[in-house]
Amino acid sequence: MKLTKWGPGVRLIAAELGKDISRVTLAVEDMRRRRELLIAFLQRMLETQDATLTYEPEGAPVAGGAAAGWFVSSASREGVLVLVMARQPVGIDVEVEGEIIEPAWNVLHPAEIEQLQLDDPLVQYRNFLKIWTLKEAYVKAMRTGLTREPCAINTLEVERHLRITDAGQTHLLHSAETQIDMHTDRTMLISTITLKSPVPGTVPPEPAVLPPQHRAR
Repeated sequence: MKLTKWGPGVRLIAAELGKDISRVTLAVEDMRRRRELLIAFLQRMLETQDATLTYEPEGAPVAGGAAAGWFVSSASREGVLVLVMARQPVGIDVEVEGEIIEPAWNVLHPAEIEQLQLDDPLVQYRNFLKIWTLKEAYVKAMRTGLTREPCAINTLEVERHLRITDAGQTHLLHSAETQIDMHTDRTMLISTITLKSPVPGTVPPEPAVLPPQHRAR
């Protein structure tokens, strides 16, 4: 498996490989290659060309062939592409810090608004980006996209209790993480969420096993 060589215009920033979840961060000049790079990531991790991807009408990727049973997600922002594969339904999102601006209050849950209003402008801006990337990662894991009002999603209990409240319903998470990394002297936030149980209406097959050399972090 080669994760360091992706061809012209693509550079590996970071890779975290594990038994149940693996993620890479790439610097990409042409984001039209996003789907191509996602399938290449699957094939390299599973060490087979038989891993395939199809896409649901909402745009959610579905792994098939040798990758059946794995869940995948991707996100991009300002030349950064993040790719993830996991045994549980997974979603990922990335934001790159720029000029400090006021949060988009209309996409926030009332509890999130109350919390952010206590912060100074810089902390408020960063916490808003964190909340937004968690919301995006969550709806990708749910395979729905933003088909509901984001202000109905409350992320404040993600870190302490691994749960999200969505339109009054509580959804338990298997894992949730927000990383803060640097890329070309700019700070980027990457949030990854996996669900504790399958998305309603889906019964995934048993996932293919990663080659032994890729199982340990």
